Amino acid sequence: MAVVTAVGLLAACQTATPAPFTPSPSRSTASPSPSPTPTPTPLDFTRPGLAEAWLKRLLATVGSDLVVMAEVTTDSVTVTVLPEAGGKPVTWAYRDGQAQQVTSDLEYVDQAVFNLDDFDLSDVGSLFRTAARISGSTANQTLHIVDFSGGRVAMTVTTNPESRTVFFQPDGIPLPELDYHTAAGVADGLSEVTRDRVTVQMLGVDSETGAWVDYAGLDDTTVRLQRTAKVPVTRISRDEVLSLPPFAVDLVDPAVIWQVVSRIIRQAGLEPDTRWQVTVDDRGGTGVPRLYFTVGSTAVTTDLAGTEVISS
Repeated sequence: MAVVTAVGLLAACQTATPAPFTPSPSRSTASPSPSPTPTPTPLDFTRPGLAEAWLKRLLATVGSDLVVMAEVTTDSVTVTVLPEAGGKPVTWAYRDGQAQQVTSDLEYVDQAVFNLDDFDLSDVGSLFRTAARISGSTANQTLHIVDFSGGRVAMTVTTNPESRTVFFQPDGIPLPELDYHTAAGVADGLSEVTRDRVTVQMLGVDSETGAWVDYAGLDDTTVRLQRTAKVPVTRISRDEVLSLPPFAVDLVDPAVIWQVVSRIIRQAGLEPDTRWQVTVDDRGGTGVPRLYFTVGSTAVTTDLAGTEVISS
């Protein structure tokens, strides 16, 4: 019991009269060094499944599947979405080791929204490697999914410094490159630009710029859909009203177009890669369109069967 009392008194004395602390003049007093903030371990989003998982995690955080833009680099993922309740788009990203809402320079002007599940993002590394083989560059590769042209959403891989943009189909297969100096290229190009059309006012193929169609748009405009060799179908609207009557796209046979082009090249002794063009329209107002060819310096007009006629 005496021991307990003695200890208590000693403690009371120490509390009441703390001994003054005077640093020794021969020693300096150093402040304790702050503990270094641990650097987050960067994630490698080229690893299979990682980019897809993090993009979906960001979407869950935002609470919306109305995606306007998705972007993936080696060490970051970004999504811009429209809130389910409406309002301006918001952008979330995983960068520098953390997920956060960020400022985006994307200007929203009624771009198409899409569902991330419609695109195969299971192996971004594989997409990057494929794009590198096609473009010849691996410099700062970035994968984008965004409205590419007139409501048409595309998945691309770009580089910085800029090289060739590589387009992918939603399943991760590279967009086929079309050769308009072949029958298959002509057929595939026309198939893509007429896929959603029953009638058009003009239709054409140019061996250098690809297949295209023109049709009437809204508010006195004309819409052109074009498929070049390396770029998917683009949609461009211009302030122009065509006076040409529409015709059914299934009247035009791509095989006939190629037969005529091949015949002219053979008969004129031209090189196989000579530039050629054809425009199909009903400029005569007969109810049946004609095909107007220019192959090199040779101009020929034919009917839908490829038989040469006198141009009117």
